[in-house]
Amino acid sequence: MAGKTGTAQKADLAHGGYAAGKRVGSFVGFVPADDPRLVVLVLVDEPEVNVYGGVVAAPVFRNIARGALRHLAIAPQKPDALPPPVAQAGVPIRPPSKKENNGAFGAGSDSVPDFVGLSLREAVEKARSMNVKVQMHGNGYVVKQAPAPGGRWNEEGILVLNLQG
Repeated sequence: MAGKTGTAQKADLAHGGYAAGKRVGSFVGFVPADDPRLVVLVLVDEPEVNVYGGVVAAPVFRNIARGALRHLAIAPQKPDALPPPVAQAGVPIRPPSKKENNGAFGAGSDSVPDFVGLSLREAVEKARSMNVKVQMHGNGYVVKQAPAPGGRWNEEGILVLNLQG
């Protein structure tokens, strides 16, 4: 595959200039790169947690392209040779136990990994591999999580994921 991410500010039509905090994340790509059969554009209008196209739109492109290529019976040239774009190598994978952190999560605790943009299936697989307790609401793709990516674990050590789409 080949593609390009994008992140753009939205115009404020009422007042001129750009609307405060309003963005569009995008990814446009084609597959296979050496003999293109499909072109896909993914636009995410006003994403809530992350605004960058590489985080909110690229994972959607990947899933659409995989499904479409499977439907067209086009085999991948390098199956799963690269990690998913939202994978974060080296991110601590579990909150410390209360004993390890003197009874409280916070200073010295591991940060919360980023699940935003993952499909339901990818989120379940990532949570299992990281031994993270997860509570999920909805279907589709992760659009919001609590605690936030990079944040501190709550006392229960449970990650709440909201999915849409």
